[in-house]
Amino acid sequence: MGNAKAAKVALHVGLFVAFVAVWHLYTVIARVPAYLLPSPLTVWQKFLWTIDRAQLARHVWVTLEEILVGVAIGTVLGLVFGYVLGKSPAAERILSPYILVAQTSPKISFAPLFILWFGLGMTSKVVLVTLVVFFPIMVNGIVGMRSVDPRLYELMHLLKASRWQIFRALELPTAMASFLAGLRIAATQSMVAAIIGELMGAREGLGYLLMLGHETFDITLVLVAVAVMSTLGLVLYLLVQQVERSVLRWRD
Repeated sequence: MGNAKAAKVALHVGLFVAFVAVWHLYTVIARVPAYLLPSPLTVWQKFLWTIDRAQLARHVWVTLEEILVGVAIGTVLGLVFGYVLGKSPAAERILSPYILVAQTSPKISFAPLFILWFGLGMTSKVVLVTLVVFFPIMVNGIVGMRSVDPRLYELMHLLKASRWQIFRALELPTAMASFLAGLRIAATQSMVAAIIGELMGAREGLGYLLMLGHETFDITLVLVAVAVMSTLGLVLYLLVQQVERSVLRWRD
């Protein structure tokens, strides 16, 4: 098992090194101007510069804070609505059309509204992240609640289990797999939502750095911002995946 995991890591590292090597060779052989496609070394130097001069850590923390707060709020709301709608088909029929209308609208269309309502600060980005996270959590919560075997409900009633005991011992473990699958989707979408909000208007954050690079025609800064965003999104996904493996270890 350990050898297989090490081989997988080595494969990913090798592919990344090969990609960087091809990128570097292409810029040298084709003599691509730096303003069109800088070399990996130039991007690395710009990355070090942003850490030293552009306070990259602060921008990363701003975006990460927006994501974490938005995911927390969206998860709580999604679980509450998922539980209620999963237990009550009548409530689902009433509320689902309104929820679907909000979710089928392009999220980028909400960003200017939230900025007008909540300003350029963190609140507008948190609201956008919450909106994006809410739907997959809610849908997977409904699926999880309805995946409980009705015969197990009958058994719990025969055992005279309380409402809380049924939730803790039956509904929560059964719905956990669906909930964590939704959280995995939400973790990746939350990054996109936060960046969209920052692109629409922000004073700091990775989206702000991306827009700054675009406005100043600094493609190196754009590539640094994209690389950091991609890395942060990957880390969030892997963290959720690790939590999922730990929580659902009993299924193996």
